[in-house]
Formats: sequence, structure tokens, C-alpha cells
Amino acid sequence: MTAAEPAVEAEAGVVGLAVVLVMAAAAVLGLPDAALIPHLPVVAVFIAVVFNRGRMPTAGQLTYLIIPR
Repeated sequence: MTAAEPAVEAEAGVVGLAVVLVMAAAAVLGLPDAALIPHLPVVAVFIAVVFNRGRMPTAGQLTYLIIPR
């Protein structure tokens, strides 16, 4: 385990929590159920880009958000 690995795990946790909060807010505000599923990847990528300071995450980073190792 290197020193960089905990930062990646923390990043995934923060991004995941932010995605859950945005999706919960969308549901509470009345976004139709049929729109919540397509809304999820858009929100996840947007939050990952914002969290990475404007850099688009690589495919590996996006996969890590979905399937942590």
C-alpha cells in the first residue's frame, strides 16, 4: 500500500457521497422516477470533473467510482 492509495479511496468516498446527496435531492424535489436513472451518470461525471478541478477522469477512475478495489 502506498501513500497515494488512501487519497484515492477518500476521493471516491467524497464523490460517491456527493452523488448520493444530489440524487436524493433530485428525488425530493420531484424529478420523475424515469428521469432519475439517466440523471445518475451525468451527475457522477459532473461531480468527478468538479472534484478533479476540471480534469476529465479517465475510464479507470470512473470504473473505480463504480467498482472500488
